[in-house]
Amino acid sequence: MQLGNDIVDLKIDAEIHPRFLDRILHPDERILYPGIADDPKLVWTLWAAKESAFKAFRQSSTRFFLPNRWKVDIKNSRVQFETQSWILGIHSSEDAVWATSASNDFEFVSEIRSGDHELSPREQSALSRALLQDLVQRYAPDAVLHKDEGGVPRLTLNGYLIPFSMSHHGRHVHVCLAQNTVH
Repeated sequence: MQLGNDIVDLKIDAEIHPRFLDRILHPDERILYPGIADDPKLVWTLWAAKESAFKAFRQSSTRFFLPNRWKVDIKNSRVQFETQSWILGIHSSEDAVWATSASNDFEFVSEIRSGDHELSPREQSALSRALLQDLVQRYAPDAVLHKDEGGVPRLTLNGYLIPFSMSHHGRHVHVCLAQNTVH
């Protein structure tokens, strides 16, 4: 099972440069989303969707992120890269968009916490870790958080990995934690 997420603070990133669109859009997305250059919220939604799927994907691969090779299909709630596809969840508020991507249909919890000002990287990291700890305490209190041999944080319970993903940007942090993954 793979799980990834991403969040974009719309108050931080409001301007879209045309070269950025060239770099991130899959050729099919220009057809799927006409007028995207005039819709920053849609641009950041596609970006968050691609980032969330990439975070899920990289749990089993070390490939580099080339966003224009990832295709987002909002209508069908999917993100595709080459032959792989992830189930996509997209959410938004007035000041943020966030996305989750999962390799298959499994239950997970997703929560956001926000500050009243743009958080420093240290504050974002601390708030993300605190939110993860809160979710683990509520949904998997016996799980153990540790780093693997490559220094990647892992959450295990009775020898099973529990997928989770953390993201932060601007004033917001977003954490997802798989549920019911240990039998």
